[in-house]
Amino acid sequence: MINVTKPAQEQVRMYFEGKEIAPIRIFLNSGGCGGPSLAMALDEKQETDAVFTFDDVEYIMDKDLLEKAGNVDV
Repeated sequence: MINVTKPAQEQVRMYFEGKEIAPIRIFLNSGGCGGPSLAMALDEKQETDAVFTFDDVEYIMDKDLLEKAGNVDV
């Protein structure tokens, strides 16, 4: 499950102010010297995605990655 904290929801809401709201993908970023980490980007929904809605914004994550990651706090 994805959990988006209230402060994160407020930041996302400010980002979309005056813009069309698009789904936000949570994905595994394998780059950098710190090793793999979760990242976010605007994207389109796919059939293989789990979709969670917080404050009218859809957060999407590949179901396989979600299963491996367990609970994700943003």
